Amino acid sequence: MSKKDKIFDEIIEDLKEYEGDGHITDHLLEYLHERNQVRVQNKKKTSKQSEICVSDQLLAFVSGCLGIANKLPKDPVSTNLTEELLKPSVASYFRHGEAEASMTAKGFADKFREVEKELRASRQALRLIQKVRPLRELNSLIEEADELIRIFFKSIRTLENKLDN
Repeated sequence: MSKKDKIFDEIIEDLKEYEGDGHITDHLLEYLHERNQVRVQNKKKTSKQSEICVSDQLLAFVSGCLGIANKLPKDPVSTNLTEELLKPSVASYFRHGEAEASMTAKGFADKFREVEKELRASRQALRLIQKVRPLRELNSLIEEADELIRIFFKSIRTLENKLDN
């Protein structure tokens, strides 16, 4: 069983105790926010370990975005900002999963481009939220978005160079 499968099994087991609660989204947000507390450290690793770390880092980023969305008030402006943040941040995580399942290097690169695009949109939403509803956690999430964008940008360039040769 892969590390990702174990994580999803763990999430499912944790959420089973809330069945029928009606607030499963709140519990999921809480769970993901707790997972965000564990930061991924950047050390030299094999490419397989590095891929796992990027996946974990992306999961931590998305869970942080979910946590921010949960903290925003429920007024029309915040609701719109929440939607603009959640769509690309969650999409980036799922596009990364699709990239892992790509059958070709070109397909992999294309999905990574989509991840990068979604991360850039997430960063823009975070910057806008920071101007409208300043929260302490936003700076670290913006920095995390910047780091992930750099990682994916460099990965795409490296892959393109290998495909060209």
